[in-house]
Amino acid sequence: MFERPVKTLKHSLFNVLENAQEYVADVCFIYPNHPALWAHRALLLTRVPEPFINEYIPQLVTKQETPISLDISVVIPYTTLRQLLRFWYIADFSAPLDEASLLSSKITGLSLKDVSSTLQSEVEATIRKEMNLLEEKLGVPLLPIKNQEMTTDHEQWISDLKRMMDEKIATDVFVNIFNVPSSSSTVTNSTKQQQVTTTTTTTTTPVSFPVHRFILASQSPYFYSVFCTEFREASTSSVHMPSDIFSSSTLQVILYYFYTDTLILPVSSSSSSTTQNKLNVKKHELRILQKVFTAADFLGHFDTICKAVLIKMSVLCHEFKCVCSDCAILLPSMLLFADKNEKYVPKLRSKLIALYADPLDSLAPLWSQKPFAILVNSMALQVPTKPVSSTTMNDSAQVVSQIFNNKVSIPSPTSNSQDNQSIGSSTGHVEHYQTLITEITDRTFENITKHNSVRVLHSLHLCLSYIRGADPFPTWSQPTLTILNQFLHSTVDMISTNFDYYCVEYPILLSCVDGIGYGFSVDFLGFVLNRVLTDGIHDGNAAILYQGIVRDLGGRQEMVRNVAVDSVLLDSRVKCAQYIAKRWTFVKAANGFQTLEKDILRLLAEDINVPVRNLTKPLENDFSSTIFSFKPKKTPHTSVAKAVSNDMNSTNNGSNSKRLSQDYPKIVGRTRSLSASISQEESIKKDTQSHYSDSEDLVVVSNTVATNSHSRRMMPKYRTYKRNGSTGSLTDALLPIELPKKKEEVEETEVTEKDTPRPTRLRFSLPDTPSRVNKNSNRLTSTPGGSMNIAQMSSARKKKRAKSPGKSRWSIGYNTSDSSDDEGPKKIVPAVGQKIELLRRPLPTQGTIKYIGDVEFAKGTWVGVELESRLGNNDGSVDGKRYFQTFPQRGVFVKIDDFKIISYEKKSTS
Repeated sequence: MFERPVKTLKHSLFNVLENAQEYVADVCFIYPNHPALWAHRALLLTRVPEPFINEYIPQLVTKQETPISLDISVVIPYTTLRQLLRFWYIADFSAPLDEASLLSSKITGLSLKDVSSTLQSEVEATIRKEMNLLEEKLGVPLLPIKNQEMTTDHEQWISDLKRMMDEKIATDVFVNIFNVPSSSSTVTNSTKQQQVTTTTTTTTTPVSFPVHRFILASQSPYFYSVFCTEFREASTSSVHMPSDIFSSSTLQVILYYFYTDTLILPVSSSSSSTTQNKLNVKKHELRILQKVFTAADFLGHFDTICKAVLIKMSVLCHEFKCVCSDCAILLPSMLLFADKNEKYVPKLRSKLIALYADPLDSLAPLWSQKPFAILVNSMALQVPTKPVSSTTMNDSAQVVSQIFNNKVSIPSPTSNSQDNQSIGSSTGHVEHYQTLITEITDRTFENITKHNSVRVLHSLHLCLSYIRGADPFPTWSQPTLTILNQFLHSTVDMISTNFDYYCVEYPILLSCVDGIGYGFSVDFLGFVLNRVLTDGIHDGNAAILYQGIVRDLGGRQEMVRNVAVDSVLLDSRVKCAQYIAKRWTFVKAANGFQTLEKDILRLLAEDINVPVRNLTKPLENDFSSTIFSFKPKKTPHTSVAKAVSNDMNSTNNGSNSKRLSQDYPKIVGRTRSLSASISQEESIKKDTQSHYSDSEDLVVVSNTVATNSHSRRMMPKYRTYKRNGSTGSLTDALLPIELPKKKEEVEETEVTEKDTPRPTRLRFSLPDTPSRVNKNSNRLTSTPGGSMNIAQMSSARKKKRAKSPGKSRWSIGYNTSDSSDDEGPKKIVPAVGQKIELLRRPLPTQGTIKYIGDVEFAKGTWVGVELESRLGNNDGSVDGKRYFQTFPQRGVFVKIDDFKIISYEKKSTS
């Protein structure tokens, strides 16, 4: 995806050797009848073997004044020294060849590397023979001695240059950074999860890096202008870099690249082999790389360092093609990076947008992550618009309600704050919009088509399940839920409009019944039908929905005989019949019954308890037939007809003065489980809380504003992530690193936990247990000699055995015996009625304990759980033995260590 960076180190040092005086050389080799050869003391001390220095040029070590003049004309010939200097500088005896010189050599059919090696191999072999003879003559080595780990001269050369920087060999300049953010404040801010705090800068000791002028000047045009031009500061011993662009780690990476032509990143503190620590290492590296890119661009190194950074980023993020768990955490920060640097990486930005705009493969793994929600929140901008009158607001609210039939309206947790009150004041409404997020949203809408809408809804279902497990009471997920709500309504509307298409021409919904094809679950079928019958049903498609549920889905159910599908289809049929029973005249006016088959029409007439003739005759005859018809209504005899009749009676008795259009769509969805049946007051309270269910998977704020063709909704009033100056704090928030606790902190917490008593749940103080006199003490010792007879001993044993170790009448739920609760932590014992969550499941699976005890199909103690969704394998009975009662595919038996208790209050079993 990105071009490889140009390796410039060898050419740069060769240029330094050829123009040594221009690059502040400080060592001069004097030869009679030849021009002087200049070199740099630091590189000679690093690359020249130590025995040769001690024997022939000890002035490099002892003499400190510059320049240092050396005369070794007697020891080494002039031509040989030039070849040695070249090898010490670039690890090659000949000059590096460029493309122009290679093309002029008339060698064709070979690559650049092959041509270079072909031209230099013969010259190299000849020169090495001469060097070996000279080494034997002098008795000391002339070429650098390779380490055991190094196999080639090039590797040894890179290692020596890095050692020259690390060991600060003969450095002559300092690169300083002032006002560096303290590490403690940075760590503290990066560990906060709920809000982004700006990094505070404190004036501390400046960070200094001792380096070499000739390396920096040869590798960077910026430093060349400082050291080697007419504006150079010859006496400058330090260079100051701006602290808002450079940090200690950033500058260190750039300096290492100048010395080695490779990116060497600082090692993270959490470098163990666990999965979480590996992810932390990736976050740490990605943070540094993004900052290095900005600093390198400031120095003018886009073709070298910046390209190397982009290649390293692509390796960390799997070439930006993957939606794995690691990439789902890392990609939001790359989205922000690509949006900031769109001028330099337009391909990266478009590729990430295309990845996030894929509604089939990206919605579930990428949109459900917390870093993406933080990014959506941070990019929300507030633009004041014209004031809207109250009548207009009421009319628009009614229009949106009639279109979407969305009754779920949960306010934001921070909606009562003063900031939010000021935003919603009478000065005008505020429209929230995004730049990058808007583009992703629009592209996603474009990718949702008639052919993939059911699969898109399945991806939305998975995404909402992931968010529900990670954020049960929506806080950080509200920005993402607001956008997902738009996708949900658009997809449901498309499916509702073309419901007959998905059942006949492209029967993808039938795979939810038989499980063949796309692997849709029964729970997803319930989700689709519930959404369609709640948000997508209207007078024009109500009869088509009924026909698809009864004829197509029900017909396939008759073939496969899936027990779990029966209740889903029955509930959907009842809901659709309830709507048609209330509005059958409007459905008839919209010609909704004309496309129905005769058998389906008769079945519908029975379900809604309306004669078939009333559904089929012309509309103008309804008035006369209604006035002069004295036939009583038939008594409903089917289960669907009884359910519809009961709903009609309850509606008429409750609100006779309300219009039918206002009564619907207050449809009571199917209960999640038998234990979820609650009273009317509890259901009203539950509807006003922020939670998820099969019919309410999104919690969004009201006050929607239709701004474009997609009716973009106003952003909720959630906690904002502010950007002060640069986006460094936002980058840290998108890549939070969890630092492991030190051993001392762990020991301190263990000590404090042992010392502090366990808090009690009692709201009052218990009286002291009165001391009691043992009544049997005198009786047991009443025999002469102080010994008990056989009768007394047996009665004492019986009384002791009959003593119950249960609760005292003073304990009220606590045992006040000698072994009190203070001696150790209380063990939580599972009990019937407790709310639990199953472990080791791909999706968050919750349920209620219905049975604890022995079973016939296995050994040991098993726990029977009634699940909230159809992910089980029984209805409470196994092999004909019933242990508890629930719906089909709602029951499952697990071991005690296969779940965790999330609600300790026992529910009443009465």
